[in-house]
Amino acid sequence: MEILIISILLILNGIFAMYEIALVSSSKARLETLSQRGDKRAFTILRLLQQPEKILSTIQVGITLIGIVSGAFGGIALSDDLALVLVGYPMLAPYAGTLSVIIVIGLITYFSLVIGELVPKSLALSNPEKIAIILTPFIVFLTKLAYPFVWLLTISTVLVKKLLGMNSSSDRTITEDELKFLLKQGSDQGVIDEQETRMIKDVFRFTDKKANELMTHRMDVAFMLIDSTKEDALKLIAEARFSRYLLCNKSIENVTGIVAVKDLIALVTDQQEFDLQKVASPPLFIPESMSANRLLEIFRQKKTNFGIVVSEYGAVEGIITLHDLTEAILGELPEENEEAEYSLVKRQDGSYLVDGSMNIDDFMDKMGILSYDEIQNEGFTTLGGMAMHFLGKIPAEGDFFVFKLLRFEIVDMDNSRVDKLLVTDVRNVT
Repeated sequence: MEILIISILLILNGIFAMYEIALVSSSKARLETLSQRGDKRAFTILRLLQQPEKILSTIQVGITLIGIVSGAFGGIALSDDLALVLVGYPMLAPYAGTLSVIIVIGLITYFSLVIGELVPKSLALSNPEKIAIILTPFIVFLTKLAYPFVWLLTISTVLVKKLLGMNSSSDRTITEDELKFLLKQGSDQGVIDEQETRMIKDVFRFTDKKANELMTHRMDVAFMLIDSTKEDALKLIAEARFSRYLLCNKSIENVTGIVAVKDLIALVTDQQEFDLQKVASPPLFIPESMSANRLLEIFRQKKTNFGIVVSEYGAVEGIITLHDLTEAILGELPEENEEAEYSLVKRQDGSYLVDGSMNIDDFMDKMGILSYDEIQNEGFTTLGGMAMHFLGKIPAEGDFFVFKLLRFEIVDMDNSRVDKLLVTDVRNVT
């Protein structure tokens, strides 16, 4: 009979411990979702979480009382029964009383830890919301039953927290790092697929990126001169096949406007004198340090999707479009009549062929490199710039450097610009 009573007390202790862990481990977002679907118990839990001291006081009262009762009852009843058994052994008879108390306390402690704490808490961590929802009615009933004790403990807890200068509010702002951890956890568990994970990561990085990280470099920009002939303009369109072109006076450093192909075609078919300035729209100049988030807002305000990126000295660095901003989140998006070109291609031997213009953050993410603080403030944003930094000169084909156990070899140059790099794990290099 005594063993049955102690077993029941241990199970009750386990229920309290299980609910305590389930309550504090439950996801507020999941509970709110269940509550919106009509689950009244989830709604009750959300209310309880607004005043956690009250429900935690109930749990603590229960656990404390169970500990006192099981210890006292077990120490008296079971130790007496066990002492009668030990007396039958002559060698143990003189110490029967002491040994029985030690053995009973040891066994109760062991089963209290396993049945009353460890197993219930492990179960609660595996599915906290479900367990919290199942046990809530029982705990709420006990809260009402033990209201005087709960009230006293709740008031005491609140007063002590105020004396310590602690905020009683249960609301806590989730940090970006915590959100990223949850994202990784969801990805590892298969809740969020790989493409969704990459997109969400890119959204996080989007606000940290600058215009000069996302732009098309000036060396890749096609432009027309204000004195270009009809034949020159049509030839450039046929070769470059872009939808818009910079209109410049003598050089790219003096941009006077933007010419759209559709307007140019209309001008070509017009019988009047061919003058590109007639169809050019005013240029929108963007500081190279402007954040992608701010740039997106500028595009909305100006009702445009094309900007010219300039340095702090006014020099043209490149162009940036809404398409570039979209690709920063969604990945490579080939435009109409544009062949898909991927910045990073994995080869059969496990190495990677990478564009020198690939963004450093994008490359590190693709390679699974989480920490690279030592190069983040060095003033370059592409792999080409990284190569110049490590080599300390204008690279030449065949030059290489090593970073994070990766060997970067320059395999193609476009004049003084790094066009392609071969990236290999140094552990695989023979």
